[in-house]
Amino acid sequence: MGKKRTIKRNIGLLPRWKWVGNVLYYEVPKGQESFWDNKRTFRLGSTLTEAYTEWASRMSGTEVKTDFSTVERLLDAYVMKAVPSLSVTHRTNTLRAIVNLKKSFGHLKPTAIQPVLINQYLTARSVKKKNSEGKMVGGHVVANREIEIFQVAIAWAIGQGAFHRHPFRGEFKFKSEKPRDRYIEDWEIDEMMKVDSHRQKGSFHAIKAYIKIKMLTGMAIGDLLRLTMTDVNKAKDGIFIQRHKTGHKTMYLWSPELLAAVDEAIAARPCLSPFLFCTARGKGFFNEATGRCPGWKSMWQRFVEKVMAETKITEKFTDHDIRAKVGSDKESDEEARKTLSHSTSATTKRHYRRKAEVVHTGTH
Repeated sequence: MGKKRTIKRNIGLLPRWKWVGNVLYYEVPKGQESFWDNKRTFRLGSTLTEAYTEWASRMSGTEVKTDFSTVERLLDAYVMKAVPSLSVTHRTNTLRAIVNLKKSFGHLKPTAIQPVLINQYLTARSVKKKNSEGKMVGGHVVANREIEIFQVAIAWAIGQGAFHRHPFRGEFKFKSEKPRDRYIEDWEIDEMMKVDSHRQKGSFHAIKAYIKIKMLTGMAIGDLLRLTMTDVNKAKDGIFIQRHKTGHKTMYLWSPELLAAVDEAIAARPCLSPFLFCTARGKGFFNEATGRCPGWKSMWQRFVEKVMAETKITEKFTDHDIRAKVGSDKESDEEARKTLSHSTSATTKRHYRRKAEVVHTGTH
């Protein structure tokens, strides 16, 4: 049974790659051992992102023959030549999507991809279900993103001279995605602050301080968790960030409320650390290699469960919902855009302005 599951996991990986337990290995071709530390089986990493990063660094000095005869080989070429230049988060999402795309389209010629096949894929992937590890996978958003990545990979191959016409771009409609509209009320924020912990320092205290800072600044999770003690130095005019996602620069000027929230975050730290929010070992929560923060996400999930169990809040909320509340509570789209550090107002309007418009009637 275990062997069958291992073989199934290897579907969609690059040639000579295989999972052994929770680690990805590469079976080195005979005569190429010198490029792989003189090993016949080389450890690539414990995640797809780690494996592709190691693979790209090892292959950068070698000439890779580009082959577009099948979708699988096209996607392999895209992974080796284009994906390494993407941002960490984008790279991780792309690699996950490519594994699934290769399972469905890998055996086909790129020019044989028809819109009907894309629609069938979207329909099948839009259904959420549990995978072999018991995790929920799929959904409209996931399906759309995977096909968007497929489109980009095909366009890249066209740019490499593989063929002349995109086989399916503009020939089908994506499954509609309704923007999330959960609006957190002021009283719900008050309820979150009532959640207590038996410990004087640690997770829940840190999360409450985090929420206060987010309510005042609207910072994205990646920017907030990357804040260092140098960033929150009170001798400066405020907290300066350059958004990790877009590069947009913003200065959040000090106010008594922001100073107090930062002090709470410092007091909640379990140990001395260069980071404002840190683990018990003083490390930052954000893993720069994967672009994710699993430890913080686990803490957040426990916090939400406790809030739901011990307060009057009955509807679940996400970190992103709090950021959206900050944008929704601003007087104008432009003020919301500036606070959330967006480059343009289009994203602000679609995803971060959730509050119902107020219309006065009668004479005032």
